[in-house]
Amino acid sequence: MSNRLNVVLSTEVLPEYYPELAAQHLRAFATTEISLRLFPVHLRPSLEQRTLWNVYNRTKRASEPQGDLVEVVALLDGKPVGIAAWLVPVDRTSTGGDPLPEELQAKEELKARQEADGKPAIEVEMDAATDKEFGKAFGAEMDRVRKEWSKGRPHWYLKFLFVNPDLSGLGVGSRLLDWGTKQAEAAGVPCWLESTDSGRLLYDRRGWEVESWCELDAENLPGGKLRWPGMRRGSFKD
Repeated sequence: MSNRLNVVLSTEVLPEYYPELAAQHLRAFATTEISLRLFPVHLRPSLEQRTLWNVYNRTKRASEPQGDLVEVVALLDGKPVGIAAWLVPVDRTSTGGDPLPEELQAKEELKARQEADGKPAIEVEMDAATDKEFGKAFGAEMDRVRKEWSKGRPHWYLKFLFVNPDLSGLGVGSRLLDWGTKQAEAAGVPCWLESTDSGRLLYDRRGWEVESWCELDAENLPGGKLRWPGMRRGSFKD
């Protein structure tokens, strides 16, 4: 008898799901080395406050143009038990993987609107509890490795995936992952993601392969490096 849960996938992420998704997100990534560096323990506020921040960020993101982002939520008895965020394929070969001119313009327009509105107090609080320098380096390293692999060619990109830790190993993550890989197969393009240590087992089982590694200096770790893999499924045709 299968122990996999009969979840339903939906691309409609309702605001009523946000608090539960926030709690699951924080639990899923709480002890990863990356999370501990991005949100240092000595600066980290209460779990309740971090949950409020997570809900705020999701609410804010939902109010802004999302462009090529698609979120897929897994529902069990009408309640969220996991979510995956995918970036759909965009041809950026003309820029070698860097943002297209129209994407840069949209980003600058959004930044100008936000600056005109002023920074809310909750964002000031979040900034004070975040290692912003590490966050920038972390994002830049992932961009670098993905661009080296893709060279701007279209691909599906899994930005993040998490599942309610209480339901780990029951097929929810596989369903969310397979949703995107099926889209990629239909379009004839490969997929890309960056993995945590805990996620590697799922991705290995579902046919993903390590393509290259992201690295940042970390004196307290073996070899003096924080490393996490960039993984692909499928290959470019050209």
